[in-house]
Amino acid sequence: LKAGWNLISSNILPVNDSLEKIFENVADKILIIKNGSGKVYIPQFGINSIGKWNKLDGYRVYSLAATSLNILGYMINPSTSTYSLKAGWNQISYIRSSEMIANNAFQSLVDMDLLSIVKDEKGKTYIPEYGINQIGNLIPGRSYIIYVKAATNFNYPANN
Repeated sequence: LKAGWNLISSNILPVNDSLEKIFENVADKILIIKNGSGKVYIPQFGINSIGKWNKLDGYRVYSLAATSLNILGYMINPSTSTYSLKAGWNQISYIRSSEMIANNAFQSLVDMDLLSIVKDEKGKTYIPEYGINQIGNLIPGRSYIIYVKAATNFNYPANN
């Protein structure tokens, strides 16, 4: 995590999915964690409306200082992990074990003409309709904000 805002996820299914347990070694450096629904975890005040870690959710984490977050668990199989996307904005994890160009990662949504835009934490975009890919590769450990035109299910391609 860098100091400031981070969009994170993990391709590891935690042994203990409690946010308190996952962030216990870095809690003093974390100001707030938000999920895509606007729920929060604020370690210093013991506030946790998120509940447990969800492998399909992306998280916005505000870190007071650069630090490393280590998650102990098991590798996730992306091809059997189905996202239920709602029409509009969704914040999703990237659960593959290797990088993948955005065009390939989201091809199934493009083929159905459902994907409008993908954003990363730097504001770079992938807009398939205009052939724009500023993001390049999706990166394990990061999450992405995507806009889909209608509710749909989605899976990433399998790990290589």
